[in-house]
Amino acid sequence: MLGQVADTLEDVWIQVALGEVERAKKYRQRAKAAPFRSISGNNYPTAAFIAPTGVAAMLTGHQSWLNATFADASTRREQYYEDSISLLSMLVMSGNAWLPGQSFASEANYAAWAASSGLPANQQDPSDRNGSFRLPNLITYALDRTPATVISEDLPAPSVNHPQLEVAHRYNPEAVDIGYYYDFLTPENTWDAIEPTDVRTDPDDPNRRIVSFDIPVSGKLLVRLRVKWNP
Repeated sequence: MLGQVADTLEDVWIQVALGEVERAKKYRQRAKAAPFRSISGNNYPTAAFIAPTGVAAMLTGHQSWLNATFADASTRREQYYEDSISLLSMLVMSGNAWLPGQSFASEANYAAWAASSGLPANQQDPSDRNGSFRLPNLITYALDRTPATVISEDLPAPSVNHPQLEVAHRYNPEAVDIGYYYDFLTPENTWDAIEPTDVRTDPDDPNRRIVSFDIPVSGKLLVRLRVKWNP
C-alpha cells in the first residue's frame, strides 16, 4: 500500500517537496465529508498523515521527499495521537525500528547508516563510491561520517615513533558490524596483514583511534586500512 502511495504521488492528497508540505490539495475537497475534521484544528497538514509518507519514500528511492518528510516530522509538535504516529515513522526512517526477536548486536548498522546518510537508493552498496573523496561507502561508515562530511583529517595518518609506527584515523565507536584491519605492502608488492601492538582512543577526540605497530620492514613502508563488514 505504501509503495502504491509513493508511485501515485500526483493522485494523493499529500505532497512533500524541498521541505514544504502542500496543503493536501485542499484536503481532497475536505475529504468529501470531512470525517477527520477535528484533527489539528482543521489545518490538516498534520504529522499523522505526512510522516508515514516518508516510509513510502524509503521504498521508492525518493530521497528528497524522504529528507523533507523527516525534517518536517522532527520539528512538528501536535498532540499525542499525531506525535505518536510521527515518532513511529521517524524510527523507521532513521533505521531505528526493531522487529520483535531481533538482536541489536546482529543488526547491520551499515544499512541504517546508508538509509539515513543522504545517499541515492542506487548508491547505497558498501562498495559504491560517493562524496568528494570518492571513498567506498563502507570506509565512510567506518569513519563515522557521511560522504558529504568526510574531511582529510579523518583519513589514516601515519607517523613514526621508533621503534614503532603509529597510524591515527577517525573511527565509528558505535559500529558493531565492522572490523578494522591493517595491511602493509611487502617488498614483493603484496599486501600482508599486520597486527597492532596497541589500539587506543585519542584522549582529545573519542572518535579518533591511534594504532601502533612494530615496523615490519626497513625503508619505505606503506600501510592501508581495510574494513570488513559482518552483516
